[in-house]
Amino acid sequence: ITLLSRLAFNRKVSVEKVPVQGIREVAVEDIEIGLEHGYVMKLLGLSEFDGKELEISVEPTFLPQTHQLAAVHDAMNAVFVNGNAVEETMFYGPGAGSLETASAIVSDVMEIAEFGFVPNRIPKEAATITDEFTRHPYYVRFNEEKENAQKTLADLKLEYDVFEGNHAFTIQTNPLAAKEKEALLEKADVAAIYRITREDK
Repeated sequence: ITLLSRLAFNRKVSVEKVPVQGIREVAVEDIEIGLEHGYVMKLLGLSEFDGKELEISVEPTFLPQTHQLAAVHDAMNAVFVNGNAVEETMFYGPGAGSLETASAIVSDVMEIAEFGFVPNRIPKEAATITDEFTRHPYYVRFNEEKENAQKTLADLKLEYDVFEGNHAFTIQTNPLAAKEKEALLEKADVAAIYRITREDK
């Protein structure tokens, strides 16, 4: 996602500054609750640029089961792009393996042999990384009693939909700013929280 962001937005992006959350802490319970309510969890590299600042991360994310990325399985990879002019496009194919890696390396070597080193492909301006210009809905499962969680949500004036079922109190929030998410994590006993990427994003 760092390399793709450099190419797409012509900005230097430091790998060390990209927030990363892996799948080690993902509970089967959350995957199952998501499936019951029409969502699939995928580990996504996410990047969005507003012309000045960049929001970028790698994290487990819930997608609607009808989303194109929800159908990417096993060793296959995909790059999903939402552009101003082209809107939604997806590039799909094998993500790893001896032949796939060799093909990419040979392609790079041939391009260098033909065109040489091209300095203007290296961005000159560093990206300003932030999480303050976007809002996202979140899947939230609480450790605490439903009534306590609802009081906290009311105090924070957060709107949400409840995921009904035989499990701990779980909701989908309306789109939250980063500060609203941080306030929820500070005030409530949260067992799990994951970003939700909707069809219209």
